[in-house]
Amino acid sequence: MADNGPPSLDGSCSGDAYARRVSGAWNHNTHYHRTLLSLLPRRGEAALDVGCGDGSFAVALADRYLRVVALDCDPEQANATSNRCARLPQVSVRQDNFLDAQLPAEDFDVVPAPASFHPTPFGVAAERAVPVG
Repeated sequence: MADNGPPSLDGSCSGDAYARRVSGAWNHNTHYHRTLLSLLPRRGEAALDVGCGDGSFAVALADRYLRVVALDCDPEQANATSNRCARLPQVSVRQDNFLDAQLPAEDFDVVPAPASFHPTPFGVAAERAVPVG
């Protein structure tokens, strides 16, 4: 069976390693992490993880991006992400609402939001996530 997990720091794929890193964290959101990662660039400067939840996707983004900002409005989720990413210096965690946070979209290569944009009117989320011009 092919190993289709997210790439490691050396660019290889390691689904087993990814599964170990997020063990016990499977839910309807983490189920789509591998698919979402396959759609994102393998390398980049910065990523904004909107609605970071427990931080499992921020961990995966940290393998690809030099800087990851993990954002969640829920204090418990932001704390969980802080704990999960404590040994990842490229990840910073903010407790804030995506629509209110002072984070210019042009500062980020990607703005994934695996489970955050669905309750937000599409036009509002798209305008905030994608720089105009």
